[in-house]
Amino acid sequence: MNDNDDWTTAKRKPNKPINIYPEDRAENMPLNTSLCATAFESRDLERSKETASLNRFVKKSQISAHWQVRTPDGNYQNSVWNEIITPKDTLNTAGKLVISNKLNEVTLPYGVLKPSSSYYWHVRYQASDDLWSEWSSETHFATSPFTVQPYLQNMTQTSIVVMWEDGEQDGYVEYGLDGLYRQKVDSIVKRTEADTFIHEVPIKGLSSETIYHYRVANSLYSSQNATFMTAPNSDAPFTFSVWADSQTGPQVFETLLDRMLDNNIDFAVAVGDMASNGGIYNHVHDYHVGPLSKKFRGKLPWFLTWGSHDGSDRIIYDYVSLPDKSGSYSFNYGNSHFTFLSIHNLDERHVEWLEADLASSESQNAVFRFFFVHNPPYCILWLDGDQWLRENVVPLLEKYNIDFVFSGHTHDYERGYHNGIYYVVNGGSSWLDTHEPVIGDWDFLRDNMVMDNEFVLISIDGNKLEYKAINDEGDIIDMIHIEK
Repeated sequence: MNDNDDWTTAKRKPNKPINIYPEDRAENMPLNTSLCATAFESRDLERSKETASLNRFVKKSQISAHWQVRTPDGNYQNSVWNEIITPKDTLNTAGKLVISNKLNEVTLPYGVLKPSSSYYWHVRYQASDDLWSEWSSETHFATSPFTVQPYLQNMTQTSIVVMWEDGEQDGYVEYGLDGLYRQKVDSIVKRTEADTFIHEVPIKGLSSETIYHYRVANSLYSSQNATFMTAPNSDAPFTFSVWADSQTGPQVFETLLDRMLDNNIDFAVAVGDMASNGGIYNHVHDYHVGPLSKKFRGKLPWFLTWGSHDGSDRIIYDYVSLPDKSGSYSFNYGNSHFTFLSIHNLDERHVEWLEADLASSESQNAVFRFFFVHNPPYCILWLDGDQWLRENVVPLLEKYNIDFVFSGHTHDYERGYHNGIYYVVNGGSSWLDTHEPVIGDWDFLRDNMVMDNEFVLISIDGNKLEYKAINDEGDIIDMIHIEK
């Protein structure tokens, strides 16, 4: 065979992927760990040496990625996870949990990996001419003993709650001002339908604006050292993020969480629809506590109020520790007041509670006041808003000088100013309502409507507030500056 024959029949396969994450021999990986390899590359040599020279920079497109995970004593013919991911799977992620439309990163669903276990994985790519690359080299990793890694809830100036899930009925938290810990609190335990245990540890008597070291432990193991900082004094600057409707899209949600962390948030707020179905165990893990515990790594708390998909008093409620698990409560942080209203079972009692809260000295003496409710009082996509809220709640928000109202429910971004209040719909944390019509007749929302996956970032320093809406690419799609 001569050189020309070689080039006549040549077809270059896609690049052999190189595994990036987890690194080889990584330990304590979460059960919903992400696998990541180098991006797809392929050049088409076509039919001749001359054509190949002309087209050497013409890349084929990627049409799929084939992922396999095995146990140390198994092989890839009986792998624990064997999925061929195609571009359409980035839109419908059931059972596959794709996290990148480049097909070089996936998140493993709950149920694939077991705690305290070892695994190997590799991946290969398929090009548009159906040629497959070689398999990447194997990478070995080991999972942590936690079904859900330790995470933080209900932070105040003097207290915090540490939660986690594992297979052990005993558990405790050791904590202190340094890595010697010195203090210990046993967990309150609740058994799950999967015969695992949710642990909740309230820690009290802390000092404000102080960094503490802690670790989770039981009779078999202890976690790595982590730190948290209690809520600051009233004059301290702070930053928080807001999102809604992360219910079905961990491939988008985890990216947004990375963007939040890039902006050094102190805590986060969710405005409902944390899971596609708050009564299904795997949904709660795949869409709610899984992504948040993995990304926040036991260092940052989040607060929330419930949405329609979360339901009322379902499994998902066992995984939070809030001032009130009903989702209706309030607290002060720094110089600001935060009020949350659950959409479930709303009646006159909630209106009375809300007025008492908004009229309180904690609210009225705050520099900024924020209100969170899943259903938007005003909306222009899919629906025009919630009439009950407009009739019973909005008059109170206007009377007591609320600055911002955050909602979700519709999967887009809308922001407008009406009767002294900024209304924000930011339900774009999973999939977008691109098929829904614009029907709401609220002109004040139309100028700032964006169909994009996003979250809101708010930074407060004294009487100054900076507001940014940021998409999953890290771009600022909307901005406000307020000075009182």
